[in-house]
Amino acid sequence: MLVELINYYLNGGEAEKAEVYLDAAIKQDPSNATFYRAKGTLYEKMHQQEDAKAMFEKTLELDPTDFYSQIMLSNYKLDQVNALAAKVNDIVDVNEYNREIEKVFEGYKSVIPDFEKCLELKPDDRNTMQVLKELYFKLREREPGFLDKYQEMKDKLDGVK
Repeated sequence: MLVELINYYLNGGEAEKAEVYLDAAIKQDPSNATFYRAKGTLYEKMHQQEDAKAMFEKTLELDPTDFYSQIMLSNYKLDQVNALAAKVNDIVDVNEYNREIEKVFEGYKSVIPDFEKCLELKPDDRNTMQVLKELYFKLREREPGFLDKYQEMKDKLDGVK
């Protein structure tokens, strides 16, 4: 009954009521990863990114195979790196730009394991492959192996065997 109420309010656009019932469900069954994922999704809809992130992290703590939570966390981290890249692209001073762009490339490198985990959980996910292909491409001149990984991902996406 509680799950049906949660779904009703989640789908009906009454986030506050859904949150109350999700809190009750979590209190009743704190080891149920699905409730935390639902609460993370709710927070996403409410544009409460930090709260959503915490819920997806809790979901993965309870269920490390939850693809949805893994991809949501991975995208959250990539969004942060992309926001930094946008700021860095506005820097006019060459020396400052060169210093800050290194942080962007480190950020891209840091999210690769997250997306590789997504691909491990769902090997046929084309969106994950596309993101990885783009990340490998951006880093291809920075570290040996990324060009090969880029080509491998490109071949997978193109259906090359």
